[in-house]
Amino acid sequence: MTKAVCSNPVGVTFINIQLNKKIPYPFLIKPRFPALRVEKGYDISVIKDDNDLNKVLETITGIEENYVFQQYLTGMELSIDFFCQINGDYVLAIPANRISALTTAFSKNGGTMDKGYTFHDKEIEELVIKTTEVMRFKGPANFGGYRTEDGKTYFTEINARLTGGATLSVLGSGINLFQWSVDILLGKKVEPPAEGFVETVMTSYVEPVFFRRDENLFKEI
Repeated sequence: MTKAVCSNPVGVTFINIQLNKKIPYPFLIKPRFPALRVEKGYDISVIKDDNDLNKVLETITGIEENYVFQQYLTGMELSIDFFCQINGDYVLAIPANRISALTTAFSKNGGTMDKGYTFHDKEIEELVIKTTEVMRFKGPANFGGYRTEDGKTYFTEINARLTGGATLSVLGSGINLFQWSVDILLGKKVEPPAEGFVETVMTSYVEPVFFRRDENLFKEI
């Protein structure tokens, strides 16, 4: 059975579960490390009551360190691409509302963003700056999170890499994070444009593909 190791479970994210204190339901359990995406049983589960919790604890006994528990947040889902110099100094942040995505991954809709829009937000930028002063990043990275109905902003994920949402940031908002990544590796200092990024809306669709029926094609179906 999982033992409590977190002294303050009220925060957004905590490792293991604080069994001797009441934690309001619902909350999430999800893999702690992206590499677990390829593991059997990779999943995000919403824990709604004691029964759900007991089932989960039985499942993860012995591998607790591979999972985190997290407040179940609703509101605007955020995907914030940002960039730091090779010495860790902040350069630019590009917040986006992640409206929907293609595949199941860490967030509730998961995977690569296929609909969303970028927007300027001073509060989010200041939060990113403060975070990067403590956690020093090099090059491109991303924070996932939420802006809840009461207007509070939470970071719930750290992606120390380019994400699928970079399509919106690079192609839509005009900030070439790929070129910047090459530049800092070449020893160049990145200079963001004075006007910043362009606020952009991205959408997509799936086009159906049709085949004429053929016995050889369908015999295994």
